Amino acid sequence: MDILWKNLFKKRNNNSISTIIKNVDLFNELSKKQIKEIINLGHVRNYKENEIIFNKNEQSFGMFIILKGQVEIYINKNNKKQIIDNYKQSEYFGEISLIDKNIRKVNAIAKKETKLFYVFGEDFKELLNKNKDISILFYKNLTKNLIEKLNYLEKLL
Repeated sequence: MDILWKNLFKKRNNNSISTIIKNVDLFNELSKKQIKEIINLGHVRNYKENEIIFNKNEQSFGMFIILKGQVEIYINKNNKKQIIDNYKQSEYFGEISLIDKNIRKVNAIAKKETKLFYVFGEDFKELLNKNKDISILFYKNLTKNLIEKLNYLEKLL
């Protein structure tokens, strides 16, 4: 098989993806089988240093989990870049898109070479509808996470 086809159909290392997803607080209570279901929904994409992941006001369609690298979340306020947060391996962003299509409120950029695992919201909602155990654990952890983020944002303001 020639090198082009080998690269196009390169297998994902699902063991390392599984380990990282298991460390994500939204999914850390899920079983191996449930984690595998999430992995089967997702897509892996590589970003170069300083490559834009998304811009403010773009339609959001899903959530990102950082498999490798670092992502900066920021806004432009009064022509100045205001950093909201930085995320690293095993952290995630865009989780609201799993349950609600909305417009991105911030910008995201890869701060170094970064590999992201992406889950489309519509696919994830379908999984939640089919698997109530995943749904209960996800919503419990999402609620806890959102409270923590709101408290963090309150301190910024």
